[in-house]
Amino acid sequence: MPGPRGWPIIGSLLSLGESPHIALMQIASDYGNVFQIRLGVQNIVVLNGVRALRDALFKQPIAFSGRPRFPSFMKSSQGGKGLAFSSYSEQWRKLRKVVDASLRDFVTDRLFSTEQKITTEASELIRILTNNMKGHVMDAHDDIHVAIGNIIVFALFGKNYSHDDPEFKDLVCLNKQFAQAVTGNGNIADFFPWLQFVPSSIQDQLDTYLEQESSYMKDRLREHYNVYKSSAPRDILDRILSMYEVDEGRASLLKNTDSEKEVIATLSNLFGAGYDTTSKTLYISLVYMIIYPDIQRKVHEEIDRVVGRDRLPKSSDRPSMPFTDAVIQEVLRDSSIAAMGIPHCTVQSTTLYNYHIPKYTPIFVNLWSANHDPESWDEPELFRPERFLSMDCRSLNKSATRKLMAFGVGKRRCPGEQLAQLELFLLFSALMHQCSFEPCQGEIPELKYTVGLSLTLQPYKVYTTIRKSVGQ
Repeated sequence: MPGPRGWPIIGSLLSLGESPHIALMQIASDYGNVFQIRLGVQNIVVLNGVRALRDALFKQPIAFSGRPRFPSFMKSSQGGKGLAFSSYSEQWRKLRKVVDASLRDFVTDRLFSTEQKITTEASELIRILTNNMKGHVMDAHDDIHVAIGNIIVFALFGKNYSHDDPEFKDLVCLNKQFAQAVTGNGNIADFFPWLQFVPSSIQDQLDTYLEQESSYMKDRLREHYNVYKSSAPRDILDRILSMYEVDEGRASLLKNTDSEKEVIATLSNLFGAGYDTTSKTLYISLVYMIIYPDIQRKVHEEIDRVVGRDRLPKSSDRPSMPFTDAVIQEVLRDSSIAAMGIPHCTVQSTTLYNYHIPKYTPIFVNLWSANHDPESWDEPELFRPERFLSMDCRSLNKSATRKLMAFGVGKRRCPGEQLAQLELFLLFSALMHQCSFEPCQGEIPELKYTVGLSLTLQPYKVYTTIRKSVGQ
């Protein structure tokens, strides 16, 4: 398979720089959209562009559905358990099926009051950003992350926290520590496994985060264990516990260490994935509104025309607000927060474009390249929401939305996509209904990112003013 030779010992590690998703696209221009690189002791196959990703992950979904047994993955997943980091298996399929059904019900079943919860968080976020409707300059990062985190915790555990609750703020802070521990080109011990035994500040950060997060998830598990009813699940954890009760019986679940670890790992996966990328996308969307005030004005006009000024937008308004929806989809495409996703791994030997790929080969899936592929997107470097609109601008362009790869591809596609889309629509449209966003002291923020498991926008401040209070 073609690819750069790299340097002795380190391979192509230094070639990836601070933005590996962009560096890999540049390497693809020399070697094609499927190539091999060596990072330390790991030979890795890289997939770039829409066609290569579809031919691998859609047409051979099982062959490319595994996860590499990187040291950081094993440490982050209770030893290779849960949904995100465990390899493809019958147990994984069963767990994924339960999680998919639970998330779908949480989004669509009125008994969960999901839309009401999201709207409540939107109202609190508006109050904070506008300093109780007076206008305010601030960095909205932490409050957006708390709002999204609160929705995810409500979905998983049925819990409600205030924005200043110390337990919840500690949980949000833990995720910041985790992001700091995996910034750059990933955990270096994944490519030089012996380094996992060498003391380092990064390893210490990762260990601290995992220990405290595991403790939090274990507490929630034990709270639920004695009171949940499989016939009347209240949240996603109840659904997961019901699956294990059928398999093992209620009395044996917490006695089975492997089962308990798998539940804890799954809860950690769902919280981290549901909280991180959605929060970052909403945070970034405000920057786009500052950079493109004409687009902000068009969103305001559509919301006022469809919703009016007497209430906040509802999910039922979404089909009538195609431009607002298109803006959200274009933010997802252009920012591509999950730029590289989580690496895949082949679970069997396979062939792609006449290249032989052995079993257990790590696969880097460059989602950013697919969302900026000039063969699939016209002028992909431009922020242009209209690309997601139909010819008559009255609905979304389904062909464009099908091409969007913001939530992964194939068997490992994010199970929380439907919830994330609902959250983004309700929160973004509520903020735009009530607020105008302007640069702080005329300084336009830049779209500069730090790379980790996902892209993190550099902090910025925004001047938020109230447009008009609901009911006034």
